[in-house]
Amino acid sequence: MSMKKKALNVLRSRDGAVLPIILMTFMVLMILISSVIILFSNNLRQTKRQEEMVKAHYIALSGIELAMAALLQEGIIGGAEDTLLYSQFGSHIPLANTPELEDTLTLDNGEVLIKIRAIDTGERWVEIRSKGTLVNMDATRIIRLRFLVHNPEVQRWDPN
Repeated sequence: MSMKKKALNVLRSRDGAVLPIILMTFMVLMILISSVIILFSNNLRQTKRQEEMVKAHYIALSGIELAMAALLQEGIIGGAEDTLLYSQFGSHIPLANTPELEDTLTLDNGEVLIKIRAIDTGERWVEIRSKGTLVNMDATRIIRLRFLVHNPEVQRWDPN
């Protein structure tokens, strides 16, 4: 038998040809399935992290609202001495003499660090800086609110 006929017989013979095809198909499927699983787990992790950051944002926002309410609340001291707390930051007081207030509050699922100070950019502003942190998580969000001392309705938000 010639070499050419032997080569043709080997090529025509199909004994054992199914096993490599099944193994290749199985390998391709395993690669695709593992890729999909990795993709889903990464998306789940990213979604959870984003949810934590949104919660931290709202904790920081709660801190801003609590600080603003405390600054604008009347009736804390009572009597003739009663003034709005934010009047301590007025432009009639030298900037070096204005207080820097700081407090940490624990909320349901997090903690908020609030800092209040006066800044002068030609006009006197009160800046409230609120740092919201989830308990037992590393998600932290800082928000700043500035408002004019002589008109607290004029506000500037700095969400960074």
